[in-house]
Amino acid sequence: MNILTDAAGAADMLALCERAFHDLRKRPDFPADATVTLSPRCVRFRVSVLHRYCLELSTQAILQSEPERLRRAREKKQ
Repeated sequence: MNILTDAAGAADMLALCERAFHDLRKRPDFPADATVTLSPRCVRFRVSVLHRYCLELSTQAILQSEPERLRRAREKKQ
């Protein structure tokens, strides 16, 4: 298993297009320790940190409460 990957590999690993990965990198909660700059034109990403970040994102999504209107509509259908 690779320790570092490039942007295309990171995007593929996260099931994103490369543009979406670069947008994700701009988020304030993107881990600073995920990026390794070897030279100005050689930027790599730590696979382990990206995995941890994805787990945190999925946990946050699960913990977010359901919008009230959606909850009422779902309950009404049942």
